Amino acid sequence: MSIFNLPPPPATSDVTALSWRDWFYKLTVALKTFVASALPAGGTTGQYLRKNSNADQDAGWATATPILPSGGTTGQALTKNSNADQDAGWSTISIDLSNYAYLPGKAGGQTLKGGTGTTDLLNLVGTAGNGVATNAAIALKVGNAGATTAMTVYNDTAISLGSASKEDPTLFALAANKGIKVNFASPSSDSHCFEATSSRHCFYAQATGVGTGMDIYSDYGNCIVLNQGPYANLSGNASNSAFILYRVFVGDGTYSVSSAPCIRIYDAVAKTDVSDANASAFKYDLSPNFSGVTTLMDFRPRMNDGASAVAYTLDTENNLTNATAKLIALKNAATEKFSITAAGMLNMVVPANYANDAAAAAGGVPVGGVYRNGSVLQIRVT
Repeated sequence: MSIFNLPPPPATSDVTALSWRDWFYKLTVALKTFVASALPAGGTTGQYLRKNSNADQDAGWATATPILPSGGTTGQALTKNSNADQDAGWSTISIDLSNYAYLPGKAGGQTLKGGTGTTDLLNLVGTAGNGVATNAAIALKVGNAGATTAMTVYNDTAISLGSASKEDPTLFALAANKGIKVNFASPSSDSHCFEATSSRHCFYAQATGVGTGMDIYSDYGNCIVLNQGPYANLSGNASNSAFILYRVFVGDGTYSVSSAPCIRIYDAVAKTDVSDANASAFKYDLSPNFSGVTTLMDFRPRMNDGASAVAYTLDTENNLTNATAKLIALKNAATEKFSITAAGMLNMVVPANYANDAAAAAGGVPVGGVYRNGSVLQIRVT
């Protein structure tokens, strides 16, 4: 009996009846016979059922061909040996990283290049987020495993050299809207805040509008030292001056600078810690090494002649009202020889007393010189 001519199940719903038992027995025998006839004979353990042809029920047992090649060692990769199908083998992968940047560091050092074209850029971005203007964005580290900060770039474009601080740098800082700031933690005799050698301008500062071209401030030391000589910080020769200040008037009237001084010198009278009675806003010292110089200071204003022309104007910024205040005091080795008070009164050394020009000439008074006859001032004319 096959499964295809098995009689129908019994009509009774009592599956415990003898008729049902008989039917189940016949069903079991039919299924066993069907399965035995459906699978091919033979075969060994581990084989699989494989179609022998396109015909129905034409199948047989086959041994599986290994998918991965044999052999190999741990860490190897499967690679194609040729363009043929199923031709693969185990290979050791070797990648040449000599031309690639290795972030943990590479023995012998490495070079990072941005591109190969003339307009290519190497872009270093501090953060993918919105960088805070006052925070550092990029730091260049040197020393023992990068323990020393050489340069720091901030999100506001400021740059500092040395310690990571644009406000108090160890060496140098270039801050946005603040310019250059130089600080020496341990200055020596050859420490220079600014040193330049050039065939043109070593330092050039220009301000537009109401800006200041150069503002130099010193707490206690010298702000600017100008020397003219063989060991000059700022030197000149017979044809060139050590220091030149120009105030340019533009002829087309573009600028109105009629009241702008060429040199403006302030004495910091607001500094309460300055108690030196001889402190001056401007002082000129002539070294004894240049004792052959006959003219200490030479002022030569260049101006057009006219009825209102004034070669020199000496004025005070504030009004002096004290009775003993002086506008001008001329001294010789700390001894006053001539002065003009704030009220315009003249004070001078009492000249020698002579009866007339002849006596004054005999006494050494030159023509045009002043002498007195008693309490009357006279000028020698002969």
